[in-house]
Amino acid sequence: MSCLSKSAKKRDYRSLFLSNPKNHQLDNNLKNLTKALADRRSNESYVAFRGNGSGPDLARLLHSTVFASPPEHHEIIAGLKIPGPVTEYLNQVHYFWKDYTEAHEKMYSRAEELKKKRQWIENLLRVHHHNEEARAGRHSYFLRANHLSDLNIREYMRRMVRLTQSEREMADRIPRTAPKRKREDIPEEWNWVEQGFVTPARDQGSCGSCYAFSIAGSAEGQNFRRTKTLQNLSVQQLVDCSVFTGNWGCRGGSLRNALRYLLRAGGLAREEDYPYRAKRRLCHFLPWKRRVNVTSYVILPENDEEALEYAVATTGPVACSLDASPYTFQLYHKGIYDDESCSSTRVNHAMLIVGYTKDAWILKNWWGPHWGVDGYMFLRKGKNRCAVARYAGYPVVDDVPLSYDLWR
Repeated sequence: MSCLSKSAKKRDYRSLFLSNPKNHQLDNNLKNLTKALADRRSNESYVAFRGNGSGPDLARLLHSTVFASPPEHHEIIAGLKIPGPVTEYLNQVHYFWKDYTEAHEKMYSRAEELKKKRQWIENLLRVHHHNEEARAGRHSYFLRANHLSDLNIREYMRRMVRLTQSEREMADRIPRTAPKRKREDIPEEWNWVEQGFVTPARDQGSCGSCYAFSIAGSAEGQNFRRTKTLQNLSVQQLVDCSVFTGNWGCRGGSLRNALRYLLRAGGLAREEDYPYRAKRRLCHFLPWKRRVNVTSYVILPENDEEALEYAVATTGPVACSLDASPYTFQLYHKGIYDDESCSSTRVNHAMLIVGYTKDAWILKNWWGPHWGVDGYMFLRKGKNRCAVARYAGYPVVDDVPLSYDLWR
């Protein structure tokens, strides 16, 4: 369910996955631990792991990691200790894994479960290692285990980030230009969520529809600005129907192609009239069902964060493309995300900018409330971190024509 271009160059995912590729000791520890804990019979490997002095780190890991799960499950974390018998400890880890799979409704084949369990433990250690460094002041953000913790980097990239890089259509600065900006005219901080412009967090599921959620989310804000009525607009319409302008349904798409489709179709239906299915189906949009009228769209100047800030402050939530490749993005929890391994030129995911502070952009994601800060991220502002300003824009929404309004 990702948003990645077929023509994108292959990347070294293994180097992306390690918070510090030079830390070979961490890598060795991960290999030993995952081998030991995923297979409860492998006591010798676990003893070898404890013998290298990393045992206390494991104890702190299981005590300090905050999981994206209901509060009643946190007691299990607080009660974990490393007992004398290794087998008893491994049983506890095995129980905690079962709790995780039930909390997030995970289902695997017997062969797949061992692989997923190893990946889950590996990601726990990465979370712990990063958060220890964050507490020491080396990072401005924290990670946590979440519903994506059982994915390795390749699975994560394939499922969660499928924005196509037809954003090379940079030459296309069409129908309308961005508004002229005067920095003194906008507030130093702004949040459209607090103004009621943003619908609740949603989950794209196993469909690479981030482009559709982003454009629909921006249209929702524009619609609220005009009507003072907040309603979910149809993401599924964009998934099913923007294939006519070059998108790939659940296999990914681009912001530009979604905007081009809206211009052709004239607008979006309500979510309740064209509900989200997390899979591509035949387009069945009916013009008289539309609830917003899209007359044009704006593409903001490339890599211009000042123009982006002005547009967010004066227009409403803005759809943006960005790089979501690092494992730290996958496991982001809170704080201002500022991973230097995040590309400033390549993009593979789409989100919605709903506000900003002095130091950060406030972005809405589509991975459910277990990810980030209840589904949101704070991203470092002023560095074009993760190429957030590379390709951003929004649809221009007008009143629905009277002839269509009569069909309500």
